[in-house]
Amino acid sequence: MPFELPSVPEWKQLAPRLRRAWESFVTGKAKEAPAVVRPAIYSRWRAAVGSGLDPLLARVPMAATEEELQPLFVGDDFASAGRRVLEDMSTVVAENHHALFLTDARGCVLHVSGEPSVVEALRDLNARSGGRWDEDAAGPNGMGTALRTGAPWTVFGAEHFCERFHPWVCYGAPVHDPVHGQVLGVLNLTGWAEQAKANQLPLAISLARSVEYLLLGSRGSWRQAVLEVAGAIAARYPTEALLACDVGGHVLQSNERAADLLRRSGGSVRELLDLPALARFGAGERAIETVASFLRGRLRIVAHPVHRAGHRLGVAFLLRPESDPRGAQKRVTEDPFADLGGESAKFTEVVRLARRAARCDETVLVGGETGTGKERIAQAIHRASTQRGGPFVVVDCTAFFNDTTLAILDTADTILTMLSLEITSIKNMRLFLEVSDQLGWEGGKIRLILNRADSALGIRVADVEHSIGRKVDETIVSDGRTVVYALNRGVPFFLSNRESQVSQDILRLARSVVGERVQAAAPIAEDSRKATQKKSLFAWR
Repeated sequence: MPFELPSVPEWKQLAPRLRRAWESFVTGKAKEAPAVVRPAIYSRWRAAVGSGLDPLLARVPMAATEEELQPLFVGDDFASAGRRVLEDMSTVVAENHHALFLTDARGCVLHVSGEPSVVEALRDLNARSGGRWDEDAAGPNGMGTALRTGAPWTVFGAEHFCERFHPWVCYGAPVHDPVHGQVLGVLNLTGWAEQAKANQLPLAISLARSVEYLLLGSRGSWRQAVLEVAGAIAARYPTEALLACDVGGHVLQSNERAADLLRRSGGSVRELLDLPALARFGAGERAIETVASFLRGRLRIVAHPVHRAGHRLGVAFLLRPESDPRGAQKRVTEDPFADLGGESAKFTEVVRLARRAARCDETVLVGGETGTGKERIAQAIHRASTQRGGPFVVVDCTAFFNDTTLAILDTADTILTMLSLEITSIKNMRLFLEVSDQLGWEGGKIRLILNRADSALGIRVADVEHSIGRKVDETIVSDGRTVVYALNRGVPFFLSNRESQVSQDILRLARSVVGERVQAAAPIAEDSRKATQKKSLFAWR
């Protein structure tokens, strides 16, 4: 719970009042939270007592030695990026008589910089590399509390549970993974409480964002490394069920067969990552095969972990039913359509059309929603066709530039690009615009659409435009209530709630792309829908 440090006269009065409240609490005289103590701080004092933490603790325990931490600055991108920011800001921090700390997700201090006398004074508390500053070890403090809550925190003077920390004020800001959002550690600013002149929390937050910005490049390359391994496996085993994810459990690539197998077995991506066989997997090994039991079935799994500098970046999985004893290459059955399953009249019609398509040499387009089995139908058509002896090649346009996507974008008259009020999205958009300039695409060809433009995320539309160097063409409001309600009903919100702002934004976007062919229409009675359909590109479809 960050708060604004009061003015000098106010905090000089606040400090002794906090001290008296702390003394009353640790001696057992306080029956309820004093008004001067923030409720969140008081609850942390009580938690510290409950855990047996000594308020007279001389120094926090050590979690590691400086020698044990040194290898991190070679192989860990977070540690190296954090140290770079601390070193770059060392002079500025020193001039303000502060010390700057970087901790990992455990609360272990990785690096310290700042004013030498302040750094030395804090060293006696084990506020140094290897010191453990999580709340369990130190009670409320800028590092541990920001880590526990995942939010910026200021802890002033006697708000610290341990008396030896009372002379200090701490400003802690968590550092998040810029791709997935989990807390990687904390960047903390500490100075003498009696010399506090202004609230330094915004500076700590800004420096934490600087670390996140430096991580964007490395974390993006990690993702690409996993996708490259998955791509190589997919090229070798084109008909297999393939799923690739990062260590956080975020799916980077998955085909429909993998999604179907995982759904039918009742398994999850998290369960795949937590396989005991995978936990024993060494960084030098290439692949391991195991069988795993899930809620509704068992799967035979071939896991291909991806490592860099001793760190696991992600895993590519090949999935097969346990009863399927085949090797890597898919068995060709006498009837390629026999194992598709399904008995409904519509599915039977789909199979009939697929058999017919397999007998011709024309190009066939298989359409449908995600997860409906388009790839399995395409595989069956291929295996039943005269070209079954050749390779089955899956072409998918990824989020990265390649020859296919570049050719499509180069041919397009208009490119609609979507971004949001998030650092990762803004950074990616800036990179895209730089590439488009190099490719000679004129500015008018690219239209920027800002989604959820009114979200309260601390970034304004003007900030986005300043960062990417051009104006946003269209905006779409954030209206989760309307959108989620429409999803749950299975009715597009453009039809069910035409007057909503998000519907009007979509309508305005359509107008800007295709002109006045898109007409604004009031709700129309059921018996007049057919007559209206021809008037509007979007009306009642």
